[in-house]
Parts: sequence; C-alpha cells; structure tokens
Amino acid sequence: MQGELKELFAIDLGAPELPPGVSTDLAAPVDGCRWGRSRHSRLSLPCPQQGIDLVLVLTVDPFCCAALPKQLLRVAVNGHTIRLAQFGVRSVIVCIVPQALTAGQDQLDIRFEHPNLIRPDMVSDSRDSEFHSVGFIGLGVATWRESTGAPPAAAPRPPAPMRDLPEVEALSDEQLMHYFASLGDNCEFGMAQRYANAEPLDLLRFAGLPPQNLAAGLANGFDDIGKLDELQFTVFVSGGRREYVLHQRRYEFQSHTSVDEGQMSSVRLLGRERKKLDVAARFLRSDLIDAQRIFVYKRNDVTRSDFALPLFQRLRDWGPNTLLHVVQGENGHAPGDVEVLADGFLRGYIDRFSTYDNAAAPPSPAWITLCRNSYRIWRQRGCFRHAD
Repeated sequence: MQGELKELFAIDLGAPELPPGVSTDLAAPVDGCRWGRSRHSRLSLPCPQQGIDLVLVLTVDPFCCAALPKQLLRVAVNGHTIRLAQFGVRSVIVCIVPQALTAGQDQLDIRFEHPNLIRPDMVSDSRDSEFHSVGFIGLGVATWRESTGAPPAAAPRPPAPMRDLPEVEALSDEQLMHYFASLGDNCEFGMAQRYANAEPLDLLRFAGLPPQNLAAGLANGFDDIGKLDELQFTVFVSGGRREYVLHQRRYEFQSHTSVDEGQMSSVRLLGRERKKLDVAARFLRSDLIDAQRIFVYKRNDVTRSDFALPLFQRLRDWGPNTLLHVVQGENGHAPGDVEVLADGFLRGYIDRFSTYDNAAAPPSPAWITLCRNSYRIWRQRGCFRHAD
C-alpha cells in the first residue's frame, strides 16, 4: 500500500492539562492515562485538515483480570464507526478517518465505546472502587495520502547460472546464510542467521503467522501487508525492556520492531513499520521471481511435511523455488541430515528448536550444518532459476 503518512501533532492524554480546544469527559489523569469510567466517553478537538484522509493513532491500556482477559473498544468519528479493537495489553490502535467524514466539519467529535467495566475491589484485594475499562494514554494525528499509481514492481536480479553459484566449501557461514530466507513461525532461524553475522532484510525473518495465512500471503506476494488500518502494535515486556510488537490483522502476522516504548512517536513508529513492510514484501516478491534462495519453514510441534505442501505449491507458483522444511531428528536421522521429498522440496533434521517463549535464545549450532547440506543438494540438483 503506497502513500504518504505525515504527522501533524500528538496529544498527551495523561497530562494534567489538555491543549487549547481539546475537551473530554474521560476521568482525570492517573499515572499517565485517563480512564473510561462508564461505557461511553468522548474526545473533541479541532479538525486539523479537510479534503484528505486523517489517521488517528491511539495508545491505550486495558484494565484486565482473569475473568476478563481483553477489553473491547469501538471508535467513532462524527457519528461513523471507524474501528473495532480488542486487546489485552498496552496497544497502539490505528484508525483511518475518511475525508468524507470531515468535509465541512470544524471539529473531530471522537466517541469511544468500552462496554466492559470492572471495579478493581471486586476482582482483587485492591481498595479501588472506581470503574475501569480502557485507559487512554496518547493520540497521534496524521494525514494519509494514498498513491494513485501502481506500486513499484519487484525488480528481479539477473539470475545466476549454476556454474556461478559457488561451491559450498567456498562460502563462509555469513555468505551461506544469505542464500536462505525464513518463512516465519518465530525468530529462531533469523537468530541463526544473526549468529553467523548475516542480516538479510526479509519480511518473515523475525515474524510468525499461521500456515494457512502464510500460504495466502505467498499467493499474492503479501502485496497488501502494509495496509494501514490492518496494523496494530502491542507492548511486549521482557525483563526490563518494553518493545513494540507489530501485528497485521488480516494475516495474523506479528513481528518484532526493535523499537522500545517511548523511543519515538506512535505516528512515526507506524510510518516506519509500514514502509519496512512494503519494502520487505517487494524484496520477497523479487526473491520468489528470482528463485535464487532456499525458503526455510519449521514448526516446533509438527514433524509431518503434509502441512508444508501448500506452502511448497505457493512457492512453485512463482517459479522453481525450493522449500526446506525443518523438523526435529527422528528415525535415526542425525542433526544436519537432509532428504529430498520432491524436486525443490527438502526435509531437514535438527537436534532441537528454541522454545516459543524464548525464540531469541542461542540457536542450535546444527543450523549451519543443515544449511550447508541443503545448499549442496540445491546446487547439485539445479533447483533454481537458470540464466537464459
């Protein structure tokens, strides 16, 4: 999705005083946010610009407990619903305001519906008897101008004939790992590349999504993954770090951003990650057309290869691509072993996977052996696009 996102201003909703012209019936700020104490609340501010789509970027905190793990939020502008969201941790919600809703309007009348009210003293030892639903922390406002022309086409590199692909023995670990591209599940293979000092810009390197959504994305080359109103962020807390994690709702795609809370404005974060998605998706389409890399997929809980067959078929729709499906060693297979299931369809074996709750842990050293053996077979069998 091509276009220009331009930040206009930000409102700190947790500040004691709101900017001139901004009013709300949210509760007075407590610990940096204003809570919705009833099922409905409003926020009014001057309409910053007409004749163009606006983007509202809300940072919100849900009040949750064991009986209510997520909060619901409906956002309406000038009487029209523009976003429904559900979240269980601090999140950044993206709302598109079509220009038709602001035509002839001096004000943005933003209405929130947050129906799930809780009193802390009813679900815990707290003495807080006030109702809580959603806490509003900040609002970023931007304009969005979508490009009318076609997006830049993937620009495939000139394909290399087999004789130009080096022997595996001539490749350093870093060079070797650039011939592989992760198809997600989690960060493990991306970390294996990092431990080899390889840092390719791949869409799914530090991402995860369900296999059926991965197959759907491969079918269209993820050409719509940067759609603004499908993006959302949550704050992932690990140790002392609070990192934004990107969520793309259509594909149930999630990926690390390497951006910590407070490091940049919510609008800038949105613009940065949208551009990264668009660029990385174009690179992926180029790789699919070129057929000059080996695509890697694994799941910790699956040893069969039948679920990987639809992924292989989607890859082959683009050209003579190769899929390496990795499973934990079984039936006498040693870590690093590779077998050929079909032309361009490899199954590799490894001794262990990183756990899903600690995918950034040091990966198994067997990944390098596995990739060397896979590359050797791939090169020998010529399972890639050749030069004319």
